[in-house]
Amino acid sequence: MASDSTYVLSRGPAEVTRLILQHFLWKKMYGYVIHPRIPVENPHLRIADIGTGTATWLLEVGESLPETVHLDGFDISLETTPPVGYLPSNMTLYSWNILDPVPQHAIEAYDIVHIRHFILVLDDTKAAIALDHLLQLMKPGGFLQWDEWDLYACRSVARSMSVSTDGHDELKHLTWQIIPHDNHKWITNCSGFLSDASLQIMAQETLETPAHLAWLSQPLIMETILSMKAGLKNQDGDTKEIDQIFFKVQNETKKGIAMNLKGCIVVCKKADAQEARLAD
Repeated sequence: MASDSTYVLSRGPAEVTRLILQHFLWKKMYGYVIHPRIPVENPHLRIADIGTGTATWLLEVGESLPETVHLDGFDISLETTPPVGYLPSNMTLYSWNILDPVPQHAIEAYDIVHIRHFILVLDDTKAAIALDHLLQLMKPGGFLQWDEWDLYACRSVARSMSVSTDGHDELKHLTWQIIPHDNHKWITNCSGFLSDASLQIMAQETLETPAHLAWLSQPLIMETILSMKAGLKNQDGDTKEIDQIFFKVQNETKKGIAMNLKGCIVVCKKADAQEARLAD
């Protein structure tokens, strides 16, 4: 992630819970962890998870692959990851800021690189730097899977027209203040952004949260608001507006209002040595 000062969420126990819940809701929504277009038959794969958070994605990947596969997780902070003693022997975690130079040991080291939910920390300029570093991590012929929320497309869902959605609407606008669209254009055209880097787009899936999952996701929305409040507090910010929004969203949730989120997964491939020669 960009830097601790630009990360608007907290890193406490509640944030760990939120990240784990988010992982499993995302998996429920899409039905897989690694996209089926990415081959995983090689028993000696090297897989990197960028912004690993709680390492939940990486741990789940490891459950379905042989122990000969090597799993590396990277994050600017390892506060929310399991202690080393709880990790499988084929997993290593590293502290690394995606905007810093790629560690020498990681250059062209990975068959699969996964990155998820960086919209809160990457504007257009930083996204271009991050993508360049992701390309450096990938072996020739390697795959990149980028999972992202399109927070500009989120909308409130009401089962009754008589119920106000003001709190949810205010939450959307607060989020858009944090990530203004005029410098986050990469997220609304993620596949174009990736193909501009000479990556071959292998698959793209854009889904809205199904109605029943939108309702189940409401605790995630509530925890996100609280995490934003804690993060703002850590930066000596005023939390009055967030408190008011939380109260409204909480009351609206009790009346059946939910937030429908839109997610996107893009899978792309880096040219192998032969393909690179043909392209020259």
